[in-house]
Amino acid sequence: MYKEILVFNFVRRRWKLLNEDENGDDDMSDGGVPDELASSSMLMFGKTLVIFGGTSYPFGLRCSNAITLVNPEEKPFRAQELKTLNDESNQPPGQYGMSIACKDKFLYTLGGTQGFDYTADLFRMNFETHKWELLAISRPEIDSIQPIGRYRHEIAIDSRFVYIFGGGTSDQVFDLKTLPVYDLVERKWNRIETYPNSIEQYPKPRKCHSLVQHTVKDIHGEDETFVYIVGGNNQTGPLNDVWRLSLKTRQWFC
Repeated sequence: MYKEILVFNFVRRRWKLLNEDENGDDDMSDGGVPDELASSSMLMFGKTLVIFGGTSYPFGLRCSNAITLVNPEEKPFRAQELKTLNDESNQPPGQYGMSIACKDKFLYTLGGTQGFDYTADLFRMNFETHKWELLAISRPEIDSIQPIGRYRHEIAIDSRFVYIFGGGTSDQVFDLKTLPVYDLVERKWNRIETYPNSIEQYPKPRKCHSLVQHTVKDIHGEDETFVYIVGGNNQTGPLNDVWRLSLKTRQWFC
């Protein structure tokens, strides 16, 4: 299992291994990089790298729900687990293939698997109090508007909704035409319809894709948030396309 953390310098166009000791060797000491890095999730929160969940080999035998924090500028390298204050019953289970996103002071996580069962429950952790909160349980067998359990999906967040993009199970892949969402204001699940690009196309259903959320000012000076998705795969094989969705107009571009 690879445990490297690397940083890419866009000016020099070079990769650098962060977790190496003074002799240039990989630093794999206790309390550093976690073992459960397969299908973990990672993002930047300010200047801090946040690593969440994942599994080790054999896949699914041992799964993590730990949050590991890394300051890429700190020397010597140090990876530190964030100690949350809930008891285990109020935290998301150890899983892999879940998705995470940050908004304001919260880390959100949705879905994932332990290898057999797939979930779509939504949790968030407050970075100020270090406490987890269960926002929503998804039980589509009871309410069909709730999302089906999945892994290797992605989520995005605006001021109102948590959006779920794709994902799947061992034998399913979910589409990107109708998106499951969680309404943070009304505290309930819903679905929204998106609009195709100029030639009436939608992105193909997929899992294992990458997603970036980016907010810019529109021509009126108001915030407009775009979601970019890249690649992934489905039943037909790997995908090599790039799509953009405006969360304001809900229209796809390719």
